Amino acid sequence: MQPDRTQQLSRSRSGRTRRGGSGVSHSHPCTKTAPIAALRDSSFYEYLALADALRDGRVRERKIAEAELHLRLREAHAQFKS
Repeated sequence: MQPDRTQQLSRSRSGRTRRGGSGVSHSHPCTKTAPIAALRDSSFYEYLALADALRDGRVRERKIAEAELHLRLREAHAQFKS
């Protein structure tokens, strides 16, 4: 059985980063309250993780994040139109 997209993205971001940390980088949050808001909203956390992967990820991570973001935006657009 293949993992779902969220598990796949989490696994790709859960390893060691170039800076030696682990998980999602909080070195430059969008705003000071973004990490706090992400703790309360798992969907928001996932979007922040996608943005982080696009911004700081390796090539493979950026490609996965880009594809996932495109998919989520297409799904949201389809729901909005219906």
